[in-house]
Amino acid sequence: MKTICNRIPWRSVPVEWLDGSRMTDRQHLDLLAEYRRTGCIAGAVLASVADALTPEQVDELCYAGPAVEEIDWAGFDAALAELGEVTP
Repeated sequence: MKTICNRIPWRSVPVEWLDGSRMTDRQHLDLLAEYRRTGCIAGAVLASVADALTPEQVDELCYAGPAVEEIDWAGFDAALAELGEVTP
């Protein structure tokens, strides 16, 4: 586990749809909120996605990215609130 000093800022964590479609800022925050709350996200990954992926590559990407506790969530709730209603 990373210490508080070397956690990854939440703003630096990539989130992309598996199909490579464009993601809005709101969707990005909502998916990060889901990941923070549950430890997983549906239909998206915490990694950069290439245009064409094999099923095996999709399976590998599902495990990509930092663990919830490796992310520095400072300021995240304020960013969610700034865009509107906080996701439950």
